[in-house]
Amino acid sequence: MRFLLSIIAALGGLCWAMVAVYKSGFDIGSLNPFLWRRRYQNHSM
Repeated sequence: MRFLLSIIAALGGLCWAMVAVYKSGFDIGSLNPFLWRRRYQNHSM
């Protein structure tokens, strides 16, 4: 039971943190490494 509660608390905390970061204006999509690679290839040409 404790294990289940800790998982639920961890997921809730993670969701809260992601929402807080998103509301602060940070673009979560900028963390995508494939997007970084595409941008770098477009600028290097």
